[in-house]
Amino acid sequence: MYDTKEQFLDAERAIKSFPLIDVSATHEVEGEVDIAVGDILTIKLTITHSNLDEKQEQGFVHSNKFPYLRQSSWYLIFTDSEENELFALDKLVIKEKVHVKEIKERMVRPGTIELTLLLRNDSYRGFDKRFDIKINV
Repeated sequence: MYDTKEQFLDAERAIKSFPLIDVSATHEVEGEVDIAVGDILTIKLTITHSNLDEKQEQGFVHSNKFPYLRQSSWYLIFTDSEENELFALDKLVIKEKVHVKEIKERMVRPGTIELTLLLRNDSYRGFDKRFDIKINV
């Protein structure tokens, strides 16, 4: 697969630069125990680069497709569970090991609300994350 040992070592180094992330989310209404119609829900999304040390930052994209220096970005898509209704779309440039993003949404109807958070990388395939949240209003 690799013609030279140098190409193999370059590929090994590139693996360390891939955007491997772990995602966790919490949700709450400040000062409330229960969530009611009209409340503003805060969803706190924590994105952690699992392959970075504490003081490291994400470097440039390692690809032959970009013959220039390029930072990797993530698109955060906030939608319903069937991906029919778009609530928010945000571009995130995450360089640090841990990044926290807060999303605020007003609850407009009672019942169980199923939301989906999608993180899509603009430079690498196969590293996307999907996170589903169920909220009782």
